[in-house]
Amino acid sequence: MMFFLQFIQGLSLKIKLAILITFLVSCISFISVILSLNMASNQANQTMDSLIKTAIWSNSDYLSDFILTDNRWELFKFLKNLTSSDSISAAGFILPDNIIVAHTETAIFRMGGLFEKIGEYETIPFFKDGVMLGSFVLKLKKQSLWDLIIDMFIVQILLTLGFAILALIVAHYFVTRTTNRLDLLVQNTKAMSQKKWDEILPNESNEKDEISILVDNTTELMHDIRHALEQEEQLKDFYHSILSQIDTLIVIFNANMDIQFHNNHALHIHILDAKKKIFLPSVLEKMGELFEFPSQTVAIPIKDNDKTLSLLLRVERIQDNYVASIIDISLLKKQEQNARISHSLNILGEISASFAHEIKNLLQPLKLLLPKDSLPDKEDLSIIHTTLTRMDGQVSDFLSLGRPSVSKGVVSSVLPVLDEIIDQSQKQIKSKNLAIKVESKETFYVALDAQSLHLLCINLFSNALEAAYAGSEISVILQRHEKKMIRMSFKNEGSPMSSHVKKNLFKPFFTTKKDGSGLGLFAVYKIAYLNGGFLEVKQDKEFIIFHIFLPIGESSCK
Repeated sequence: MMFFLQFIQGLSLKIKLAILITFLVSCISFISVILSLNMASNQANQTMDSLIKTAIWSNSDYLSDFILTDNRWELFKFLKNLTSSDSISAAGFILPDNIIVAHTETAIFRMGGLFEKIGEYETIPFFKDGVMLGSFVLKLKKQSLWDLIIDMFIVQILLTLGFAILALIVAHYFVTRTTNRLDLLVQNTKAMSQKKWDEILPNESNEKDEISILVDNTTELMHDIRHALEQEEQLKDFYHSILSQIDTLIVIFNANMDIQFHNNHALHIHILDAKKKIFLPSVLEKMGELFEFPSQTVAIPIKDNDKTLSLLLRVERIQDNYVASIIDISLLKKQEQNARISHSLNILGEISASFAHEIKNLLQPLKLLLPKDSLPDKEDLSIIHTTLTRMDGQVSDFLSLGRPSVSKGVVSSVLPVLDEIIDQSQKQIKSKNLAIKVESKETFYVALDAQSLHLLCINLFSNALEAAYAGSEISVILQRHEKKMIRMSFKNEGSPMSSHVKKNLFKPFFTTKKDGSGLGLFAVYKIAYLNGGFLEVKQDKEFIIFHIFLPIGESSCK
């Protein structure tokens, strides 16, 4: 049974439908033939009964004479004549008291004997003038249904075969038209999966049944999918052409660092291994930093023959993928370097002019107080000494400004320097009754030598001391900024700066102090800038805050 089911399941839809329709039609045909044969059998028996009765009653006059005259031989011939038909096998006549008068089977039924097998015979009473003379007993050859089936076996087989052939023809017609549409659907689906759009054919049948609707809707959907995919490809080509023209290398990759897409920028030969579709090892190190701190930008130096390229790398996460943008800033770096040199030359010229002007202003009274042919007056010596002292201070500040400010491979701890400066400033702190507050959640080291760090802190702390209101508080706050920077904030409560002062705050020789040189904040700006840092100044109605950002030394990173 299981084998038969597996065999049926392996057949095609067309064969399954043909078998099903043939089986149903055959069953219906067989039942129809059986019912027809049964009806024919009943009808034949009824007809036979009518014919026998007609034959008897049509000869009733002769028969009554034979019976009344006891002419048994003529009666026997009549009975024998009845049995000559295919419907009667035996016939007899008995009196009302069942005494046999005549019978065709004389060996079994003797004349004058008692007839006892009435149940096996068809009994037809015979009357004459209202008087019952006796009864004809007939043994009929009634055909059963099985006899009819045997007799009509050939007819039945022919009818069944005829109906089966007709069923196969009908089934073949409908099944073929149905399976043709299903085959069309399968063929179109296969063509769509292989993107062979020209092989998708329309449904040309006239049927409007569910299968035709399904095929039509599916074909229309396939054309919509084709249109959408073609639009997507066009859009992809359009975006690819745009990405190929921009001056940035765009790389799309997954969490396993497998590259999904990159545009055809010239930088890809320095960043990617195109065959393996992975990043080069030097770039992977920088990628690790960006995965830890996303949406940040890092610089990558890349060797290109005898020169070094300066690249900026930025990574953004978009859904399940990452997008890296790489820009070549080598030209910008060179332009920045040239601009820095030009800026330095301008500042140098400005400093030189300002310094010469200051020295000339100090030399002018000395020329008047020092006669050419005689010694100066005694009362002018103090003025001369003060002027020379100021000149010495200006020259010292100018010389300190000219010292190298870039610290390489040196780190200094911040808190000890601040403690030293606060101890040195105790006299001024007590005179103004100031409260000093230093906040730091960790021990910070900066990539500066101790002298440069001291110069930065003393200038910013001294400015806060001078600007703070008496009895107020000065706060020095150390915080980590992003990953590799420290922010030192010098906060004091004092009078707000004017826009003119804030604009010129870091220019050389600009000062609001009576005896100031105007080089302190400029020196702070120079040291921070040359060591990869920067400054910010913020103020509101009550507070002034100087923020200085410096690279953290290796000890703090650890």
